[in-house]
Amino acid sequence: MPRYFLDIEYDHELHRDVDGGDYADADAALQEAEKGLRDLLGDAIKQSLSDAPSRILVRDAAGNVVGSISSRDVGPSKIWSR
Repeated sequence: MPRYFLDIEYDHELHRDVDGGDYADADAALQEAEKGLRDLLGDAIKQSLSDAPSRILVRDAAGNVVGSISSRDVGPSKIWSR
């Protein structure tokens, strides 16, 4: 299986995933990024943190960004509009 890296971006800081994970394809890695971002945003809300992640970038093993998911894509406005 291909290896992808899920880098977490905060307003002014990027936390690079140095280990990565094996996913069937870029879409599967992007789905995992979306789930992870939802979890991180939920934790930030529960803990009243002002520094929540803004997005997760998905990189392939060569270092190319193959997709990203933004907090605007999964944030409260998306949840409440259902």
